[in-house]
Amino acid sequence: MSNSHSPAGVSLRSIFLCLMILSITACQTGQSPSDGAALDDSALTEEARAAAELEAQRAREAELLQQQIEAARREAELKELNERYQQALDELKAKNYAVASSLLSDLEPQVDELPLLTTNLGLALLAQQEWSAAEATFQRALKRSPKDTVALNHLGVAQRQQGKFNAALTSYQEALTIDPDYAAAHLNVAILFDIYLQDLPKAMQHYKAYQELQEKEDKLVMGWLTDLKRRLDKQ
Repeated sequence: MSNSHSPAGVSLRSIFLCLMILSITACQTGQSPSDGAALDDSALTEEARAAAELEAQRAREAELLQQQIEAARREAELKELNERYQQALDELKAKNYAVASSLLSDLEPQVDELPLLTTNLGLALLAQQEWSAAEATFQRALKRSPKDTVALNHLGVAQRQQGKFNAALTSYQEALTIDPDYAAAHLNVAILFDIYLQDLPKAMQHYKAYQELQEKEDKLVMGWLTDLKRRLDKQ
């Protein structure tokens, strides 16, 4: 008897045929047994990427919202700061110098937002005849704004009131170097030359410069000029 009719022989052929069928089926579909797992992995990767992008979008939105909140808060602070500063300026104009200087002193730590605040504080102190404090305040103002002619001019006044005549002259001259048409500085330097330094020709020069810068002749200064001419004629 041939082995082809034995149970073992039939089983081997059957197994071989089954393997052939599986191989052909796989070739026709173009997939290997592991392709399903690869597709699943790809889907998971795409899902993770989408989740990461969504998280990044939410983070950007949260950051933008925080920036908007901070900007609104800062705007509110600046509004309040400007209102308080305006109140101080109103007190200064009303000649309530003690109140003005108190308000301005409280605001001075915010000087970055209010560059002329320190100069105005100096003016309030000067009006109260606090010469030394006014001098120090104007010097602080000038550290921030070296070309602040108002601070320079009134620094000269504070220095003159303390007998610092040469320092006062330097302050006035610096103001006039920056702004040659600054009438108040011409008047102050004229008074310094006239009364304190006894340099009458220079006093005359600056009194005249002051008068020329006035829309209407200053009658008080005109009287000083008349007196100065008389004194010069006697020399």
